[in-house]
Amino acid sequence: MYVLISIFFAISFSPESQENAQLFGRLIQEIHHEFGGAENCPWSPAVLKEAFRRYHVSCKAKQKRVASGQDENHIIVLAEGEAERTR
Repeated sequence: MYVLISIFFAISFSPESQENAQLFGRLIQEIHHEFGGAENCPWSPAVLKEAFRRYHVSCKAKQKRVASGQDENHIIVLAEGEAERTR
């Protein structure tokens, strides 16, 4: 089962900021709802929080690459071990 939720958080704030903490709380509610409650969710709150933090860091890094004109040079390593330049 995959959960697809569109979220918009403040990249300029830290993941722990009040704004992003409120968003994270809402995100956890939606994920728990999708799985029929927190007790049925396969991920602990700590795992979800780390995923949220990593996603924030990734988005912030992309924003910096785009602003500096370096995004085209970013290399994605594919599961097969190949490399591909983003377009």
